[in-house]
Amino acid sequence: MHPACMTCEEALRELPTLTMVLGKKWIERESATPPLESAFPLARRLRIKELRPLHATLDRRRVELWTISGVDNWRNRLRPNGQDFREPQIALAFASFLQQFGYDVARPKEGADFAIVLGDEPPPMIEAPWPRNVM
Repeated sequence: MHPACMTCEEALRELPTLTMVLGKKWIERESATPPLESAFPLARRLRIKELRPLHATLDRRRVELWTISGVDNWRNRLRPNGQDFREPQIALAFASFLQQFGYDVARPKEGADFAIVLGDEPPPMIEAPWPRNVM
C-alpha cells in the first residue's frame, strides 16, 4: 500500500461514531476492495492520511448531533449511498455550526436538510448549499 494511504480499519480506529454508523460488514467489504475500485468515495477518502482531520471532525459532529430529531437519515446516507456522502457531510457541518451558536436543529422527514427549532413558531427550513443543489 502507498505510504500516504491507510487501511479502512486503521482509518476508523479512532473514529468510533463513524465506525458504528458504517458497520462491520461495510468496513470488511471496503477493506477487501482496492481503494481505486471502491464505489464509495468515503471509503477512498478514509484511506488518505492527509484527510484524517476532516474525518475526525465528521466523527465529532456525528456525536454532537446524535440526538437531534431525524438524524438517522444522515447516518444511513453515509453507508449505502456512495456518491452522495458529501451532502450529509455539508448538512452536518451547517447544523453543527448553528448548534454552536445556540440554535436547536431537527432533521425533517422530507424536503429541506434541517429545520431551526424556534419554540412554538413554525421552524424555518434550511437547505445546506453544496455544488450539486446550487447548480
